Amino acid sequence: DCEVTDCTRWAEVQETVNCHAQLAEVLGAPTDFKLLNPLRKHGGSQTFRVGYGRGGAFFNPLARRRGLPTQRMESALAKSKPAGMTPLPKSIHQVRQEIEGMVPQLIAEGTKVCLVIATDGSNYNKENLDWLMSEEERNQELVQALESLQGLPVSVVIRLCTDYEPLVDFYKSLDTMDWNLDVDVLDDHKAEAMEVQAHQPWLNYALLLHRMREMGHYHPLLDLLDERPLTPPEIRDFLRLLFGQQHFQEPYQNTETWAINLLQELLEIQESEQTQSCYWKNPLTNLKEPWINIEQLAYTLLDDNEEDEEYVGDGLAP
Repeated sequence: DCEVTDCTRWAEVQETVNCHAQLAEVLGAPTDFKLLNPLRKHGGSQTFRVGYGRGGAFFNPLARRRGLPTQRMESALAKSKPAGMTPLPKSIHQVRQEIEGMVPQLIAEGTKVCLVIATDGSNYNKENLDWLMSEEERNQELVQALESLQGLPVSVVIRLCTDYEPLVDFYKSLDTMDWNLDVDVLDDHKAEAMEVQAHQPWLNYALLLHRMREMGHYHPLLDLLDERPLTPPEIRDFLRLLFGQQHFQEPYQNTETWAINLLQELLEIQESEQTQSCYWKNPLTNLKEPWINIEQLAYTLLDDNEEDEEYVGDGLAP
């Protein structure tokens, strides 16, 4: 379950980071958490490594008892307060150097790094005399740092923990730039749900989807949720992503019969006892609901005559 409450920006950063540290530990997903400024009360620690145990805590009971990296990080964050600078470009360049050293291994394994930036502020580093620079110049410095990642096996997620409108507008503009780089800019869960609702009124944007995007699980359809309405074939592919590729096998046809068949199959899935036991809390209604509002989806598929956008798809369906 999730509950929406008022909190400080720092508390939001803490909650987000702690959640993903726990996920990394449970899943055995090697993750380095790098703080922009060292924690003076904790020996100057600036990096915490989580999820490097064999198999992760979900698969390995011994790893559950060894979850000390997560506990140390949570304890350090709980006893700390935001202070110091926000040297984002400097930190991005440091990460880039690490990734460059990993490129041969990443290529051999067919994998890539996901860089998640959780921030509540703008770029500022007094060591670089940033106090003499305008906000626009500091923003451009950050853009250039991100551009330096292009061509590397890396994707970027920027998790905003602020509602300061000028700052939000700047970071959101990064989402629309013509990058040779996967960049996704995310707001908090409820704000992101409102954006998704504007384009996909049939979808319950539950916390699980938001966490997947926060941790860098890249899928073109997930990236489109808050950008534009999905087309009917994209909706079918998204349903397969949610409920499994064994469902919704019928190839897309621009007919009412195809839409009705899809809705009927979806109704049967969501009415099954197993699916009903896994309803998710909707952040906009605060009620447990199924993934899909079938009535809204029927309206989208049967009554929406707007011209389709370019089809993205998932590469799975015929």
